[in-house]
Amino acid sequence: MRVETRRGAIDLAARMDTAVPAGTVFIPFCFTDAPANLLTDPMLDPWGKIPSFKFCAARVTRPEAPAVAAE
Repeated sequence: MRVETRRGAIDLAARMDTAVPAGTVFIPFCFTDAPANLLTDPMLDPWGKIPSFKFCAARVTRPEAPAVAAE
């Protein structure tokens, strides 16, 4: 699937999980193969210097099939 926000887009594999509420997408942000941090705000808390909560509006679509080269 493709997940797009106003800050970027990533393509990744998806699975259904009943622990995630309907209408919500959860992407772990500690894996390089699904760089969710590219989609969220890079701001840090001014006092603790920790990242803000990672949430934002997103569009989920099916990515276009890769182009196939003619032989």
